[in-house]
Amino acid sequence: MRRTLMATLLALVVVACSNDDPVQPQNQASERPVIRDQYFYYYQDSPIYFDTAIDRLAIKFHEGISEERIDRFLDARGWKVYGFEPSHEIWMVLVENALDVVKRVSWPNPSLEYIGPVLESGLCDGLQLHMTPTNEISVRGDVTDAEVAEHLKGAGVIRTREDRDRTILEMPWDATRTIDLANWLAVHPATEYATPNFIQQFCR
Repeated sequence: MRRTLMATLLALVVVACSNDDPVQPQNQASERPVIRDQYFYYYQDSPIYFDTAIDRLAIKFHEGISEERIDRFLDARGWKVYGFEPSHEIWMVLVENALDVVKRVSWPNPSLEYIGPVLESGLCDGLQLHMTPTNEISVRGDVTDAEVAEHLKGAGVIRTREDRDRTILEMPWDATRTIDLANWLAVHPATEYATPNFIQQFCR
């Protein structure tokens, strides 16, 4: 199967038409995803900029969709899989124009729970770094601060969990909203740092 053939353990830093009715799980964004041509996040108080890869997208299928249906979906659109991250069940695919694809995709979508950008940096030792945002933010600081807690509620945070000295915030699957929230938290006086969690992949 395609999933087995393409699955690779990527480092985690911390539509064939269907007659199925559209589904919207709890962690699917209700609004059509929007992707920008450039993003940034804070590292050691400085913004790090990444361009959106024009020929790549990250997608996540609704839970329970068969591999046969996934294959039909991908083949019908000519999207070529180049990576799969199993812990979040994120597929990385090659497309003709990522920005146009996201604008055209129907939403809510009967097959896709999520569609979002793959970010890229310059070459490092001949390798291109691709960063795929997840729906998680890693925060060190006081997330119970009144202003922070109110902002998190308004941003739609689904759940939080503690991981050693950090708090992990889980968002609906929407890369732009997740990165924007991480950046807001990163400059808030109640936090020491905040960064989106990414899937990293180096490609030649």
